[in-house]
Amino acid sequence: SFVLNKPSHEEPGLNPSPTPPVTSVRAKKRKKRQEEFVVEIPPEPGKDSITAKYDSIHLEVFKMNGESIRSIKRLAPQDNGLARIYWPLNERGVRYPSREKPKPNRPEPKGIEVLPGIYKVRISCGNFRDSTTINVGMDPRMSVSSGGLNARYGMVKSIESDIGVAREAVDRLNASKLVVADLIGKLRKEGDRYQSLMEKSKALQDTIRVLIDGILGKENKKQGLVRAPMPSVVDRLRMAYLYTQSWWEYPGAVQRRLKEHAEDKLKENLFRINEFYNTHWPVYRQEIESADLSPFEDYGPLELK
Repeated sequence: SFVLNKPSHEEPGLNPSPTPPVTSVRAKKRKKRQEEFVVEIPPEPGKDSITAKYDSIHLEVFKMNGESIRSIKRLAPQDNGLARIYWPLNERGVRYPSREKPKPNRPEPKGIEVLPGIYKVRISCGNFRDSTTINVGMDPRMSVSSGGLNARYGMVKSIESDIGVAREAVDRLNASKLVVADLIGKLRKEGDRYQSLMEKSKALQDTIRVLIDGILGKENKKQGLVRAPMPSVVDRLRMAYLYTQSWWEYPGAVQRRLKEHAEDKLKENLFRINEFYNTHWPVYRQEIESADLSPFEDYGPLELK
């Protein structure tokens, strides 16, 4: 058998069964906001071994319209029997911009708490799969209006969209930086034959570094905690996100002002990045292609949604 600790209904339907018990979303950080699922791990088909043969347990959360909002994986236990997996009653978040390339198979980032409502949870392990519905409601001790929750949710999603655009911009610049670094290595092997192109490549490398610094702030290689004198675009976006997510009512003047300041700075930097890819990058690309050293790809403009 492969069962959950909740009543299940047939796959792949997304229609809720009779309203399940309410699971509360709590505002107090010191208390856990999560739902526990107990899964019985079956033996490998055709064998009586007590040792599990499955790599992981996969939990997926869906809205009732079928939209996937969360995906969580954990390693399966070494032995068959009962295992637990938890959903913190939140949606998937967004990855922030970074100079480092994200590691493969990294867990998806945590996002905002889900709005009150009924959600479908599906858990799979190997070829086995089962599902249930959960009715999520607000903590009855909290006096929060549905309008305030929806406004908060909408603003957080808007900030997440801004963070996604900033991440795409930095990912694009990081890819371009690697292209230029690779070309510099090739040009260096050619000796003085492409000296002028080598100098242009190094200048372009510096330009890309400045554009990345515009989003992330200047890189400080000193050891210990070092505070930047001025907040970067990412700092402003993170501050707007945290202030809005921690506010359980209609976003106020502080939340709106933080979001506006972050978006203004992001727009300034996106203008410079788009200008770079519309002017300097095509010229450099043409020169490299003329030298038969082209590793380029096309980019469209970046815009806030």
